[in-house]
Amino acid sequence: MDKQEIIKKIKNITEQEAIADYHKLINFDLDNIKNNTRVGNKFVDFFTFACRLETISKKKMTYWDFVSSTDYQNRKYIKRLMDYQDNKGIEYYTGMYSIFKLHCGCCSLFKPTIVMKLIQDFQPTCLLDFTMGWGTALVGSCAMNVPQYIGIDTNIDLVVPYCKMGTTLKELGTTSKFTFMFKDCLDVDYSELKYDMVFTSPPYHNIEVYPHMESKTIAEWSVWYNKIFLETYKHLEQNGYYIINITNKIYKSILIPLFGEAHSIIEYKKKKRYNNNCDPSEALFIWKKT
Repeated sequence: MDKQEIIKKIKNITEQEAIADYHKLINFDLDNIKNNTRVGNKFVDFFTFACRLETISKKKMTYWDFVSSTDYQNRKYIKRLMDYQDNKGIEYYTGMYSIFKLHCGCCSLFKPTIVMKLIQDFQPTCLLDFTMGWGTALVGSCAMNVPQYIGIDTNIDLVVPYCKMGTTLKELGTTSKFTFMFKDCLDVDYSELKYDMVFTSPPYHNIEVYPHMESKTIAEWSVWYNKIFLETYKHLEQNGYYIINITNKIYKSILIPLFGEAHSIIEYKKKKRYNNNCDPSEALFIWKKT
């Protein structure tokens, strides 16, 4: 069985289902976002879920590595979980995905609805997302018809999914214009861009290593954070908003020394990444540039 067949077993989302989910997103009551709100996720998954499966977890393996590892499958506790899934009649690859998430952690999606709420509150004319990842900020921006969205990512495997997603969003009526750059965000000349809002959720050290992204030491991450935060803030327009979704640890060690304490903090309950792979105390840290 090839990868595409396996992916369909794990998340068999049709184009019609994805489009219906986007329509629900457009009409969603942004004052009613709850912890279990998943509206918009199905649309994003339709385009980029396959790429998420290529992410290296904290256990130094992708889902595909895990499925093919006889060493792991022969471990007693993994075998017990596999037997449990089998007894429940759960399809093999779907069950293995659940076990992988439990054992290794997984890439979770930032809610498109939260992006929409930020846009509603701050009314940007151009949103810059310098680590755009799986597409939730793009989808949220288009659902709100932000005049312009600029997304940057090193993961060239996302070129085709993003192009398809962008085409579909235009067909569904968004008036947003969007630009994608598939390159290192440190190689971008931000002085040439005009943006009045930054929103992104950068990597949390090496919790997850994405395709075409190099693992770094903590010291190397500190240099990276300092460079990208300073450069993108420097060229943010006056009275613009700088919004970073990050852990409290990185906020305190990197962002406070750079910009001082955030002008506002939005804490929310994000689904905890399995196996304690991530500091659960993350939040949205917001500065207004004046």
